[in-house]
Amino acid sequence: MLMAVIYIWPVDSVRWGGGHHPNWCPDGRSIVMNLVEVVSAGAVGRLTRLLERVAKRVGLRYFSNAFCMRFAIFDYMGSDFRIVAKSHFGSGHPSLSLDGRHIVTDCYPYERVAFGDGTVPLRLIDIENDASKCLVRVPTRPNYEGRYREYRIDPHPVWDREGKLLIFNAAISGQRSVFVADLSGCL
Repeated sequence: MLMAVIYIWPVDSVRWGGGHHPNWCPDGRSIVMNLVEVVSAGAVGRLTRLLERVAKRVGLRYFSNAFCMRFAIFDYMGSDFRIVAKSHFGSGHPSLSLDGRHIVTDCYPYERVAFGDGTVPLRLIDIENDASKCLVRVPTRPNYEGRYREYRIDPHPVWDREGKLLIFNAAISGQRSVFVADLSGCL
């Protein structure tokens, strides 16, 4: 059987630089992901970005505002590109609700929206009102993280088919677990 594969680049490397975790939206045509918004690309911006990386490597919490992670939504061809919830930092693994109004996302323990103690928020971002709330604070450090933190636990929150339940991972007492939360009263 002969199959044809077509490659499409909806986001070029300049716009994608530093971005991560694309996820299909419920419409099956759009993508939500974290992309870096370059606020200051000059020498000062590059220097503060370098300081941010050094701080992270030595375990300090310093975040440059020269390059800010934001949530972006665009169609699979790269058109209809828009940054959403502009006053909130992008992070983790975003997932768009069925009605397209909310993004639920986690973050890595070292990101600016994390609590800095190994727990991270599962945030509900209201796109229409540009508002955010922490749904739950979850522990993400396993008993053994590995030399390069390769055994970390990312919550990866996602919606169920009806858009009422949230499924995510966490490390309760250092053990990997999967959870289901009813969001009926939160939306």
